[in-house]
Amino acid sequence: MKWGLHESLTAKDFWSSLSLAGEWVTGDFDQLMGEQLQGIFVNPETAMGIESKFKEVPRAVFECRFVDFIKTQKSHISPSSSMRLHGEEFFSLGTRILDSGKWAYITGYGPWSQLFAVLAVSKGFSQLRIVVESPDEAIPMIAHLKKFCFNVEIEALRFTDLTLQPNNGSLLVNSVDPGANLEFLEDLAYLNFLSPGALLIETHVSPPGALANPLLTEAKNSKLAVLDGETTQAFAEYHVLRDNLGVINGIGDFQQYQLRRRQFFATK
Repeated sequence: MKWGLHESLTAKDFWSSLSLAGEWVTGDFDQLMGEQLQGIFVNPETAMGIESKFKEVPRAVFECRFVDFIKTQKSHISPSSSMRLHGEEFFSLGTRILDSGKWAYITGYGPWSQLFAVLAVSKGFSQLRIVVESPDEAIPMIAHLKKFCFNVEIEALRFTDLTLQPNNGSLLVNSVDPGANLEFLEDLAYLNFLSPGALLIETHVSPPGALANPLLTEAKNSKLAVLDGETTQAFAEYHVLRDNLGVINGIGDFQQYQLRRRQFFATK
């Protein structure tokens, strides 16, 4: 079998170290679409909006706009989202039962924020706040969510207004890359808008040599449940591989995958 890897995938070198079955080709989207492949593993961030290129889009992908794989078998081409399929399971890694009667705060407006907005609604949240620099940035995302998120109040909230909110949140998902906006994370780290027992989910990993993520540091000091960016990325990678390959050489479960991944990147 022959598989495609988009050149922007962070995990591509790690996956190469696993001696995965089959032949693997790396390239950009157009190059890979010109190959005869079983499927293409893509980076959800560089694949944002790619679903509009396909005639057939599964409902789950339409809703979350988070694409991590493109099925190309037998001339049947369609995007898929393993992270959407397994996303509710991901919350259980946080070890706490979320109070969906409180608010969910989600920063940013890219594919990770779109995904977790949909997942939060699926977990029962009916109050979502999309935290952005300018409310206009969130208008397309909110309009899209309102097409299928019924009886859910979804509003945009300025970064600068976040710390003025009451402590009514039980979920915070930060999709803002810590390497791109450290100042925002310092403001976010006040955490006064979260109630005791809340869960923080980070979707990105700080780049090598960067300052410590102040949001993660303060969340851990405040005894919040935390799923850091490394855990989020590893979970997404493991499930898209398992869903499409079936077997990952020498790795039986997510914990083993995460350990091997951590060991690999520690040497880089």
